[in-house]
Amino acid sequence: MSDDVIKKNPGFLIWMAIALFVSYLTIAMSMSAFSLYITQSKGMGDVAAGVVVGLPFLATIFSRGWAGRFSDRHGTKSTTTLGMSVLAASSLICLASSLLVKQPALEFTALLFGRALLGVGESLALVGILSWCISSSGVARTGLVMSIVGAGIYSSLAVGTPVGIWLLASFGFHSLMGLCATAPLISMVIVKFYPAPKVMNIPKSFSMFSAVKIVWKHGLIVGLQGIGFAAIGTFFPLYFHFKGWEWAGLGISFFGLGFVLVRLFLGGLPDRIGGKSVAFVSLAIEVAGLLLIWSSPSPTCALIGALLTGMGCSLVFPSMGLDALKRVPPEMKGVAIGSFVAFQDLAYGLTGPLAGWLAQLFGYSSVFIFGFLSAALAAGITVTLTDEKYASHQKQRTPFEA
Repeated sequence: MSDDVIKKNPGFLIWMAIALFVSYLTIAMSMSAFSLYITQSKGMGDVAAGVVVGLPFLATIFSRGWAGRFSDRHGTKSTTTLGMSVLAASSLICLASSLLVKQPALEFTALLFGRALLGVGESLALVGILSWCISSSGVARTGLVMSIVGAGIYSSLAVGTPVGIWLLASFGFHSLMGLCATAPLISMVIVKFYPAPKVMNIPKSFSMFSAVKIVWKHGLIVGLQGIGFAAIGTFFPLYFHFKGWEWAGLGISFFGLGFVLVRLFLGGLPDRIGGKSVAFVSLAIEVAGLLLIWSSPSPTCALIGALLTGMGCSLVFPSMGLDALKRVPPEMKGVAIGSFVAFQDLAYGLTGPLAGWLAQLFGYSSVFIFGFLSAALAAGITVTLTDEKYASHQKQRTPFEA
C-alpha cells in the first residue's frame, strides 16, 4: 500500500487509534492500580504512590526529544514498534520486581526502573504514531488526526483504569502485569500491516531545544491543562476511599467518557475555527469540572465533575498542537511533536509527587484545587496568544501545509 492509498483510506486512522488504544492499556491498567498497590499492599505513603505513578511521565520528558529524532531519522514505523516492545518489557520488569519481596529496597528500585522504562516506551509509541498519522494524512486533517489518536488514548484510560483496579483486587499483581505486558504485543501485530512514509534526509543540527523555542507557549498551555487529569488519575481513587464513597475506580472512566465524546463529535472543530478559541472554552469547562470535584457533597457530583474535566481537556491538545506544529519546518516534524508533548509529560510527572505532598498537608481535596488553578492559568495564557504572531509564522511553508 502506497502513501497515497493511505491518505485515501479512512480506516488507517481508525486502526492506528485502535493500536494505540490497546498498547495504552499497559499504562491505563497500571495507573490507579499502582497507587493502591503501593499504599495498601506495600504500606507506603501518598508521596511514594505519587512517585511511582508519576515516574513514567517524568521519564518521557527526557526521552521525547530522542524519540522525535529517532522517528525523523529511522522512520515512524520503526519508532512505533520499538516503543511497543519497550512497553511490554517494562511490565515484565515490574512483574519480576515482585520476586524480590524479601529485599524491599531492591524490589522498589526494580519497580521504579520498570516504571521509568514505561515512560520511554510511551514516548516512542506516541511520537511514532502521531508522526506516522500526520505525515500520511496531510495538513488539512492535522487537528482531526490528533483528535482521533487522542480518543484512542483516553478511551484506553477510561476502560483500562477500572479494569486494572479490578484485576489487582481479584487476581493480584502478577495477573495485572501479565496483561499489561501482552497488550502492546497485540498492537505490534496491528501496525505491521501498514506501510509508513519514507524517511527524509534530516540535518543533524536540529535539537529539542530548537523546537521548544518555537512551540513553548502552546506546550505550556497543554502542560497546565494536564495537571487536572494527572490529579484525577493518581488521587481520585484515594479521594473516594478517604470519603468512604463507592465507585472509586470510575473517576478516570467518567473523565475518559467526556473526553472521547467530545473528540468523536467535535474533533474537527480546531481545524474549522482555529485552536485558540477552542482551547479557551475547553479550559473554562475543565475549570468548572475540577471545582465540582473539590466541592462535591456526593460521589455522583464528583463523577460529574470528572466527566466535565474530561470534556474540557479533550480539545486543548489538538487545538494547541495544530497551531504550534504549523510553525515548524518539515525536517523538524518528529522532534517538534516530541517537544510539544514533553510539556504535558512534565505536568504529569511533577503532579504525582507534588500533589502527594499537598494531599498529606491539606487533604486530598487540595489536589483538585491545584488542578483548577493550573487550568485557570492556562486559560489566561491562551488569551495572550496573538493572531499577528501566528499569522507571521503561517507565511512560512510548514510541514503541514497542503
